[in-house]
Amino acid sequence: MISYLQRDTLTLNDAHGFSRYAQHRGYDREWILELCEQIARSVQDPRVLESSRLLGLLGSEEQPTDQQLQRWVSLASVKVQGTDGIRGLVAENGEEDRYQELFRTIDDHLITRAFCVRYMRAWVRQLKSCLPEGTLTTIAIAEDGRDFHEGTALKASLIESISQMGLSVIDLGIIPTPFLAAWSLEQHQPGVMLTASHNPASHNGIKLFLDGKKLYPEGPCGEYALSWYLLTSAYAPAGESGNTQCSDPVLERVDQRIEILSFFERNIGEVPEQVRAIPLLLDAAHGAYSGLASVVCTHLGLHVIPAACSPGPGMINHGRGAALLQDLPSQLSYDEQLPKSIKELFVLGRSSAADRSYAVVLDGDGDRGYLLSYSRTEDRVQLYDGDDLGLILAHELKRSTGVEVSIRGTVESDAALIGAAEAAGLTALPPAGVGDRWLTSDLGCEWTAQIGCERSGHVILPAMLPAASEVLYAGNGLLTALKAIISIEQQIAEGAQVPYIPYVKGMHLQFSIHDCDRTLWYRDSPLWQDMALLVRSAMRLEAREQINEQEEHMLLFELRDGSGERVGRCYIRASGTEPKMNLCLTAERSYEKCCTEDLCALHEKILPLLQQNPAMECHPDKDFMISYTSPQEETR
Repeated sequence: MISYLQRDTLTLNDAHGFSRYAQHRGYDREWILELCEQIARSVQDPRVLESSRLLGLLGSEEQPTDQQLQRWVSLASVKVQGTDGIRGLVAENGEEDRYQELFRTIDDHLITRAFCVRYMRAWVRQLKSCLPEGTLTTIAIAEDGRDFHEGTALKASLIESISQMGLSVIDLGIIPTPFLAAWSLEQHQPGVMLTASHNPASHNGIKLFLDGKKLYPEGPCGEYALSWYLLTSAYAPAGESGNTQCSDPVLERVDQRIEILSFFERNIGEVPEQVRAIPLLLDAAHGAYSGLASVVCTHLGLHVIPAACSPGPGMINHGRGAALLQDLPSQLSYDEQLPKSIKELFVLGRSSAADRSYAVVLDGDGDRGYLLSYSRTEDRVQLYDGDDLGLILAHELKRSTGVEVSIRGTVESDAALIGAAEAAGLTALPPAGVGDRWLTSDLGCEWTAQIGCERSGHVILPAMLPAASEVLYAGNGLLTALKAIISIEQQIAEGAQVPYIPYVKGMHLQFSIHDCDRTLWYRDSPLWQDMALLVRSAMRLEAREQINEQEEHMLLFELRDGSGERVGRCYIRASGTEPKMNLCLTAERSYEKCCTEDLCALHEKILPLLQQNPAMECHPDKDFMISYTSPQEETR
């Protein structure tokens, strides 16, 4: 079940069609057919391979080793999903042929009702082929509210397509993503979350869950296989796309509010009296937590002040939410240019008699967030990002249980995270790929003393479900922030001078290449090799190339000083959610000057390189921008 995609003509071929294409490119057709047979024998799961990319990897016509072949297949595989499922601008159905419309939505980052139908049918076909017979009966669906308030009918299209494939649907309504994941794990059935996370209201997306976890690329139930089912269905003759009309589809709407309150009772426990009296500002980004967060906090006895909890058309993430805090310094004095939630916390804290006031700032679907703490004596706000919150909770887990605790960041985490974790007596694991799903890739559903975190606000911690044997590992911005507040306040009550693990945070630099053709970017491509050479030549620190097995198409360098000590990392990757590429660098604070100068020099060298490649369509004023973010130096 291997197909070969020719992107220039939007042709999907079998081995014979691919061999003819390769023959036109100067390859021996018989050798290509032998290679295709070798690929078919070695690849167990359905897969679409990009034809020109595969030929670019082959080189000379020599018989590859099994290891070489596996690498070529991996690098040439087509995956329509990004970092976190499907995401794009909501658009109307097009009038092109089925496969042309499909590629229009994929290439232009659009999401339409027709795409939702085709994507869901493909997933159901995949699930029926890879799950034990008779186990797939129901799929649950939930949303963050934007489809309901914008009236885009994407959810209705998803429900209709699931029903037409002969399955029942559980509609969980508007709830945060972690509770759709919890339902999936508890019921051992698939779940669909309709959300575009921190993106504006005009966007939407699809996150898929199996047993409480997001899909990974590999495996019979993975994203590569799903991409095969999706693409092949677009080329199938009419009536052969796997549609199975259900004579009596079942749609059940289930209210999860009682289960959500019980979840917080179980995982927060009794809130200390001193915490209940502290003002807590709640910014739900007008998203999935809007109708729940205040209810949860009030139920726990907290003094909550709702903000950005009024969803409506165009409201989700509009001037609110976690995305606005991502590149801010850790310590903030009042400034009119600050995001609204921070300014509101200043007003709240200054008017309150409490020594400290807090704010929780979530993203649209509630799976990540930031914690803000206002000090009345200092008249200053402390911002806790995902790395900070991960350290707080890992330290608290070790303090409360006495067991060895591990913490894992991602390549986007602070360069100082590993050293800070080790200084606190924690076991620091190697960084994972970008995004929260990689933070759970080595975790099952049993309780494990491990915390995952990312600077963007993602924190993965074990959460108990009603069945004592099941533990959910999913990001939950509100749960994370509340547990961190309780930990900080308990340490203060016990006389701690610094209610946090003190460490000097590293520096972060980034520039982005916008509206670029990301299909030119893959491991060992000409563009890849040119970029790698530029990075090595521009950096004064030694740049050692690394391979991140979770993201093979990320060009990753470990930065080392003259003595060989690891002091940071640098990477280039194509965004999984937007049509852009990012170059990111994080290093210990003492290297800020040289890294800033080197990255500026690299920026000047990369622009001419891209302009030499017409396919990148790079225009200096439109497509190329540089923004540096570097939190002020601090010891907390």
